[in-house]
Amino acid sequence: MVRNLIIVEFKEEVEFFLQNHPALFKENVKVVALLPESSVMLSSVNIPHENTIPYFPKESHQKCLGYIDAIITKINNSIKIEDRYGLRKTYVNALTFYLRWYLSYVLGIVEIIKNILDIYPATKLHVCGYLQSDSTGFSLTGKERFL
Repeated sequence: MVRNLIIVEFKEEVEFFLQNHPALFKENVKVVALLPESSVMLSSVNIPHENTIPYFPKESHQKCLGYIDAIITKINNSIKIEDRYGLRKTYVNALTFYLRWYLSYVLGIVEIIKNILDIYPATKLHVCGYLQSDSTGFSLTGKERFL
């Protein structure tokens, strides 16, 4: 059983863990790199890791697209904005156009983490706090990146 699951997105997060928690990489650990930059960093310091391909199969894509479609449909049916010129759909179209990208990213990461945990029920899940935030350690705050 995997004791520690470390998920890193950016190379700075790899550096943070190596500097502040190097023992996490020593025993019974699964490391997953969300982006190529973190994978390159992990490879450069010889830390075994995986990318997200095994954890986001076709079914996960379909599931996320279904959730996104349901959310966008709800927004399209719920928000009624009209400006002084009588424009109605323009604002909702713009909102849903940009929101779709964020939803895809966030729901994709949630699905990846869920799939990883289904395969490797780790004792602890480690993610890194954004290094420019006011937080200390590796906890999440409102100023964090998506993960």
